This record gives sequence, C-alpha cells and structure tokens, in this order.
Amino acid sequence: MPIHADLLALRRGGHRAVRPGPRQLDGGQAHPALPSPVRRRTRPGTRQRGPVQDRRALRVNWLVRRLDHLGSAAAGGVGGLGFSQAPAFTHAYLQRLGGHIDEARRTIDKLAAGDILPWLGGEGREQAVAELSLRLAELERFREVLLESPAILRPFTLLRHADWSIARGAADAFVPAIPVDPASIVWTLIGVVLAALAWDATKIPFWAAGKARARRETGKATSQQSPKPRQKSGKRRQPAGDSSAP
Repeated sequence: MPIHADLLALRRGGHRAVRPGPRQLDGGQAHPALPSPVRRRTRPGTRQRGPVQDRRALRVNWLVRRLDHLGSAAAGGVGGLGFSQAPAFTHAYLQRLGGHIDEARRTIDKLAAGDILPWLGGEGREQAVAELSLRLAELERFREVLLESPAILRPFTLLRHADWSIARGAADAFVPAIPVDPASIVWTLIGVVLAALAWDATKIPFWAAGKARARRETGKATSQQSPKPRQKSGKRRQPAGDSSAP
C-alpha cells in the first residue's frame, strides 16, 4: 500500500483501517521490518523484577559492597598494626632481659663479697652464688639466641625461648611504636594479608548458604515447569484392516 494510501486510511478509519504488514513504497519496495525487542533470558526459577525492585536491589548491592570493602580495610588495618608491634615487643623484651642480666650480675658480686646476706656461712654463700650463676647463664643464653636470630624471625624465636615472667613484665610496660625498620614493615604486610584472608573466610558460610538456596529454588522451578509424562491408555487401537464385522 503506498504511503499516501496509508495516510488516507488513517484519516478515514483510524489505525484499524490500515492493513497490517510491511508498507509498500511507490516503487514496490517494502520498508525494512523493525527489530523486535531483545528479551533477556533468565534462568528457570528466577522471578521477573520490576524497575522499582531493580533499583532497590542495586542500592542494596552497592551498600553491601561498600560495607564489605570497609570491613576488609578495617580488618587489614587492625591486623597490620597488630603484627607490626611484634618486632617492637621483641626489642622491649630484649631490653628487659638485659636489665635482669645486669641485676643478676650485681647480685652475684654483692653476695660473693658478703654485702648481701652477711649471716650466711661459707657453704651456704657458695651454694647461693652457684644457683644465681646458673640463672645468669640461662638468661645470657636466651639473649644470645635472640640476638643471633634474624630480625624478621625474632618474634618466632621469642615464642620458643621466652622467659614468660620477663615477657609478662615487658608486656605490662610495653608502649606501641610506629614501625620504621624493615622487619616491622614486613610484619605489617603479613598482618594485612592474614587479616584480609580471615575476613574473606568469614564470608564463606554466607556464600555457601546463598549457593544452596539458589540451587533449591532452581530445582523447584524446574520440577514445576517440566511437562508431566503422558499416561498410556489401556485400550489398544486396532488397525483398520483387521476390523471384522460381527
């Protein structure tokens, strides 16, 4: 139908008077058909959401992502700051250990000279000096082990060879320090990585629960949409040629 005929039909009878189908140009060529709107394929079991629900879901997802990033950053910061104090605490322990060693030496010298416990006899004084000398040798051995260990591995060495009475005293007087040496920086990075991994590990149960719920919904929708099996009829149809008259 030519274009002027379409206009005339619209003027007379509205859109009902126009014959459906591609319009014919004057030269007999049809207009190209408009592409049909592409529909997004959805999984079975998923519900169609409206624009309001889509906007609400986008806001919720954005908020969840922001909270996830904030929690990961906070966990990494706390872990980094905590692990960065390990070399500083080891240094504080060494200082306190050195103070105990110096005090043990002065005590042994005064005890041997008779300035401390002057009422002790010769054998008792020698026995006390021997016991204090053993304690001094033990403390010196602990300090040598810590000093010979690499700076990065000293916190692990402290856990293995620490005198916990001295460690508790060092912890009571410990003041957090800003990490500036290479060992503290390495421990800071280790703390950040471990804290981030721990934060991600806390999300595994929620991720597994969401996956299981999605599988259940998909299986339920698939079972509802699957066609029912056709029941076989009990009567058997006889071929036309075998039918006989009574």
